[in-house]
Amino acid sequence: MDSTFLGILVGVALELRKTEPAGSMALLQLGERNFEVVRNLGIDRLVSVQAEADEVTFGTNDVEVMETSEDSSQPDEQLIREAHLRLSELNEKNARLFQDVVGFLQKDQED
Repeated sequence: MDSTFLGILVGVALELRKTEPAGSMALLQLGERNFEVVRNLGIDRLVSVQAEADEVTFGTNDVEVMETSEDSSQPDEQLIREAHLRLSELNEKNARLFQDVVGFLQKDQED
């Protein structure tokens, strides 16, 4: 999982919280490295997180199929920038970590 993907997950988790009734997100069966990344970035404060050793069971009403839109092969710089901004807003450490990425993408959009 890269930082863009994680930033998108944060955005989805925040949008789920705004729904009525409020939704939630769970990241399940994360490997050790991904579990540590999620914890270090502070994402575990927004979503439920389970390590890979935890057992996962779903009831028939617990899973909802989501429709997907057409996939684009070109990266969307605005999406990448927003994903990193979301991660930066979680805590000061993330803001320092991603300031160069956000700055580079902001400058690129202004050109």
